[in-house]
Amino acid sequence: MKGFFLGLAITLGLAGCGHSSQGSGASGTASSASQATGQSQASIPPSGQTSKADPNTPLSDYTKPDDPSWLTYVYVSRLATPPSDDEKMKLFSPQYFNESDAFKQHDIMVSDLPTVNATLEKYRKLDYFVLQTDSPFGMFALVKPYDFASQSFSIIDCGRYAFHGNQNIYVKIKPTENMCNIKVADTNVAHTIESLRANFHLKLMFTYYFFVDGIDPSKNQINATATHLHIDFQDLQQDSKTVASIDVD
Repeated sequence: MKGFFLGLAITLGLAGCGHSSQGSGASGTASSASQATGQSQASIPPSGQTSKADPNTPLSDYTKPDDPSWLTYVYVSRLATPPSDDEKMKLFSPQYFNESDAFKQHDIMVSDLPTVNATLEKYRKLDYFVLQTDSPFGMFALVKPYDFASQSFSIIDCGRYAFHGNQNIYVKIKPTENMCNIKVADTNVAHTIESLRANFHLKLMFTYYFFVDGIDPSKNQINATATHLHIDFQDLQQDSKTVASIDVD
């Protein structure tokens, strides 16, 4: 376990003062942590009252985190074996991680640990989240040509990608079939989108509403199920102006 937390802490130490993403990137496979953590490779369910998403949960009740380390908080709060206080501080306090004086570290822990613990407890109780991201490749490559038979645009490799935070923690969101084949019945709207796609000017902006199913320590991954998707189709020639918006359940 110490190897895993040290790896995350090193990432924090290197990137603590730099740019961090709120799940805006896409990646392939995360580095394995199953042996380092000693955790089961099976998904660990969250601690809430339900094990499945409630379709009646209002979208206004979903949490849109503003903490760049929120994915790490969600993940760590669901580990079967909680980290030590020292491991938690190294994960969530760049000042503590970068301090070599043991007395100063102690003072930082006394000051900051209650906030870290409170934040972990907050995320342990939260199951519904909102994540906004552009297309993993940024542009047209994600979308197949318009299909007249189904009146839809198909998303290439839909559900394949995992989105990452700033500490090598990933969230894999499982979409519904409707989210992979976007219905656009209005032919005028479809024509506009297809024209942008064909001319390499189309950008997609996704807003995922999702439920946390559990975690997979072997992949440093949070497993989630999408409950609602909002897509903005944007024109790269006009400063990413939104030309159409569609909501899918």
